[in-house]
Amino acid sequence: MSYQDTLLTWHDFYLACAAASATFAGLLFVALSLHLRIVVTHPEARSLARITLIQAGCYPRPIFTRHCAGGTATTSL
Repeated sequence: MSYQDTLLTWHDFYLACAAASATFAGLLFVALSLHLRIVVTHPEARSLARITLIQAGCYPRPIFTRHCAGGTATTSL
């Protein structure tokens, strides 16, 4: 069996994974939108929402800056 034939057999699996990922991301934004007041007012909920969005790849990663003798160095996590 060639490499191309092997990839072709996995096509439906990759398609299902992409559809599930898109559905999860959409449901995540809907859930946060419906409960936005709770997320904003409760620090625990805000922290959990931020962690979930970071792990899902939907939230920008924080960039820390530290001041050096010659200027500012930025470090991305």
